[in-house]
Amino acid sequence: MNRWISFFFDFRAFSRSDWDARTCFRGVLHHAAPYLRDQRQIVMSLDDTGLPKRSRMIKACSWLRDPLGPRFQTNFVWGLRCLHAIVHLPPQHCHAHALSTTGRPETEI
Repeated sequence: MNRWISFFFDFRAFSRSDWDARTCFRGVLHHAAPYLRDQRQIVMSLDDTGLPKRSRMIKACSWLRDPLGPRFQTNFVWGLRCLHAIVHLPPQHCHAHALSTTGRPETEI
């Protein structure tokens, strides 16, 4: 197996493509909708992550507040902001196992 895989051509294809956020998430929402029809509330988790970058050539990069900096002084980091959203399905539709602190399955959710 080749350990060093070149992602040059993939990077070139994705960096030159126009992405529409609505079409990217349409499939996820389409598959989650049948499980959420009878629910009164939809539970979601959001994660706002800043990925540090060095290159000034990335157009989406900007100055971000450093969350690991001291509270008495605001430090900034050059980086790329990523926002992740997770839709939580009701427990009766989940097929996962709850893990204890030892890493062994205890009960089925």
